[in-house]
Amino acid sequence: MGEFTRLRIPCYDVASIMTLSFPDLLDLIRSKAIRHTQEGAIEPQPASLDLPLDWSRVHRMPCSILPRPDESISSIVQRESLYRVTRDQLLELGHYYLVPTFVALDLPESISGNANNKSSSGRINLQSRLLLDGVPLFDTIPPGYCGPLWVELHPELAPISLKNPHANLNQIRLREGRHLLSRGDLIAYHEQSPLLYDREGHAVAANELHLGADHQSLNVHVDFFSTHGWKGIRRADLPLELQSHANAAGKFFEPIAAANGRLVVNQNDFYILGSLERVSNPLDVCITMRPFDPTHGEFRSHFAGFFDPGNGSDRSARRPGFVVTMEVIPMESAIQLRHAQPMFAIEIERLRTPCPAEHAYGKARSSHYHGDDGPRLARWFNP
Repeated sequence: MGEFTRLRIPCYDVASIMTLSFPDLLDLIRSKAIRHTQEGAIEPQPASLDLPLDWSRVHRMPCSILPRPDESISSIVQRESLYRVTRDQLLELGHYYLVPTFVALDLPESISGNANNKSSSGRINLQSRLLLDGVPLFDTIPPGYCGPLWVELHPELAPISLKNPHANLNQIRLREGRHLLSRGDLIAYHEQSPLLYDREGHAVAANELHLGADHQSLNVHVDFFSTHGWKGIRRADLPLELQSHANAAGKFFEPIAAANGRLVVNQNDFYILGSLERVSNPLDVCITMRPFDPTHGEFRSHFAGFFDPGNGSDRSARRPGFVVTMEVIPMESAIQLRHAQPMFAIEIERLRTPCPAEHAYGKARSSHYHGDDGPRLARWFNP
């Protein structure tokens, strides 16, 4: 890592701490604070960065393992790896794998970050978690981190074929500290640039917003009347190809419909459901889904967690916003979900630099899930 040139960024007071968008990420790439470990190019997303995986170095692990503060991921692999996976093998159902990425970091002391599944991997219950040298936490990039990035993969819907080794499964978001909009700022911002719309495309009135318990987030609810959903079919016998439209949806999912606005979900089953509200992500903020909150019920409601600027923000659209696709896994033997039940909350962070319209999430970038009108399966299934 000694060849890196450290980027110097001035210190900001707490009020100006913000998330980095496309121009800021591009500056970090140009300064080699973010770099490709080989000769490839790194292309930022509107307010995040995809992590290309080195599919030639996939290791089957006996279990999930976090590093100690003084331990590298490569040393864990050297000690614990059961075998190296070749391209003619599969990532088997229920097993754990470690894969190095082609991205390394040498961040300024003021920059930290976190990681999430990408939408497509979340929608097939392919759990993808970031691991860093000496960081005993998943999906966490401490301030000033310098070192390689690894990803742990854990397929829970079907085995994964490695025939198409170009799919990105994990993404990171970088920020200078953390600055969420306060209750007053959140409501004022929504009145100026709506964050939530109803299913007909009308902005939700400010006095009808449901604030989270911390008053710095907005609750989003499940819809059982306007949309249908899917239940995953766990397949140990059929590999899933990570290639657009390569898989028959009916072999991995069955459609479900709620009866009278109610749906009973079962422990460890995998469900794809849609939100009641349509979410809009304007160009000067980014939206993050809050982690699982057990006070709303013993279930996990999402794996992917970032919305990029531009998604659903076109107010001239027939129905602004987009329906959020939720990946739901119950942790109790049976739970009844009801229409308009809160399922997750969104946090709003200002961007240090507004995302330019030409780099925003949407049609110009051929973004896969732009303006979704209902919960959608991953892009790897036939439409």
